[in-house]
Amino acid sequence: MKPKVSLKMKRYIDNYISTYNKEIKKIENPLKYGFTTKEVIKTILFLSQAEKRNHSTLYKNLSDDLLLSYLGIASISYLSVAVCQEDSQKPISKDFISEYSSMNPNFMFMNMLGNISNNALAIVKLIETGLDTQARALVRVLAESIFITIYVITDQEAFWNYYNVKDTDEAKNTWFKYFRYAKLKNKLEVIENKVGFPQNLVNELVAMRDYIYKEYSSIIHSYSISSNVGSYAVSFDDEFMNIAIGGKASFSSKKTIHSLNWLLFYFSLMTKGIFQNIYHFKPPGNNEIWRMAVPLRECYIKVYFNVTYNEELESYSMNVT
Repeated sequence: MKPKVSLKMKRYIDNYISTYNKEIKKIENPLKYGFTTKEVIKTILFLSQAEKRNHSTLYKNLSDDLLLSYLGIASISYLSVAVCQEDSQKPISKDFISEYSSMNPNFMFMNMLGNISNNALAIVKLIETGLDTQARALVRVLAESIFITIYVITDQEAFWNYYNVKDTDEAKNTWFKYFRYAKLKNKLEVIENKVGFPQNLVNELVAMRDYIYKEYSSIIHSYSISSNVGSYAVSFDDEFMNIAIGGKASFSSKKTIHSLNWLLFYFSLMTKGIFQNIYHFKPPGNNEIWRMAVPLRECYIKVYFNVTYNEELESYSMNVT
């Protein structure tokens, strides 16, 4: 949807352009160096129409990958709504952090799930708009959110340390002490083993986690190579590098969307294992939200396996959860 330029905004732009062109006229030919309100609005509308311009190219080349992402996002969205319903059994026991607080831990879990879902959706929307480098930066944010969520919902002390921060300075110190990846990676491997995954699957999860964290950290730290390459889009047809100002569909998005889908798969697989083998939680069958949340999760895991993994790995991982 293109933005509607109000009369007030148009008047503000008109006033500036009129003043500018009068000043230019004193020293130069205004037809050569002046500009018009129509040109400004045309530029604004061009920027606002990026998703429309790139839609057909992206869905011609990445349709299945993008639809897989939407399936995973739908699954986590339903899970976010399901876990803290007032009139339904909840996955995390109310005694989970009773040593520290009387709060309902499922409330925090619900909020964390909502952020994961929305971050994933934002990545898809950035890709659809042709902003792959910006989507890649958010993949790094999503990865950290997922890794921290898995850790805190399985460890009472970690949950309390994460929840009980009072200001930005304390949040920063808590992150460095408990939640930076060098600390998290070993905790996550313990959880992966605890939920019952076979070692060959754990090894693959560890390798992929490490790869994603390292690969996408280079984007948010604005390394020179990321800044230079990131301003271009790679053509799907001939791998030619095109300027991506204003958003342009890029072959590079294939790698980005694969990383997003792996993170959604990893989170779905881990929450499933945690619910069953750590919480020993069985979703109520007579609840309308859980009725959608569980099959959507199973569908995403199954479809992801069909698209990505071989049958041998699927048989191992589906059996242990």
